[in-house]
Amino acid sequence: MYINFLGENLIHKNIVPNEFLEVILCGITNPNPTYRIIHNLSRIYVYDYYIFEYVMDGCGYIETNDGVHKVSGGDLYFLNKLSRHIVYSDPQTPFKKVFLVLDGSFVDSLVNTFHITEDLIVRHVDAQQVMDKILSLCDCETITQYDEISVEVLKLFEMLGKHSYKPQSSNGIAHVIKSFLDGNLEQKVTIQMISESLHISKSHIERTFKNTYGETPLG
Repeated sequence: MYINFLGENLIHKNIVPNEFLEVILCGITNPNPTYRIIHNLSRIYVYDYYIFEYVMDGCGYIETNDGVHKVSGGDLYFLNKLSRHIVYSDPQTPFKKVFLVLDGSFVDSLVNTFHITEDLIVRHVDAQQVMDKILSLCDCETITQYDEISVEVLKLFEMLGKHSYKPQSSNGIAHVIKSFLDGNLEQKVTIQMISESLHISKSHIERTFKNTYGETPLG
């Protein structure tokens, strides 16, 4: 862990690419009245990643094409890939937040499954425990526990989705299972492994997958 120029504690910075689930950055933004991040307002540098942030205390603002949005303690927000945005803290009560920057086919699939097209989604939910778990799993130079991280990332998407979308359909769950399989082609996957990683019963996995794709997950 080290502190960057914004006063953020960086828990992890990616050095090993992972096409399935890549944690680009994660850490904690400490209260800083001058904190300001700008992404994709210039064509010189393109920020092509997904961002989850959870505000623990204080407040701040997010400017997007839709206007200015205030966030405060207890707010979880998601910034979509390539979204044009400015994030900054309130100078009087600067926020403290956890941040998670992601990429990979697993996250792409979840965005499609939950039909997320907005640049920004904000939800007032308790995401502290999930974020803490992700930080603890990423607190190392080289991440190895991608199965566990994928479960926690799915929980974050569910926190977004259950407040604005219909409950997950069996078709959506099947797509999540397929994404897991696609991301683990180089190892022998079992139904038990899928069940433990995604917290879905083995019978539900087999039934849902077959109803959507016409065959069992393992062929």
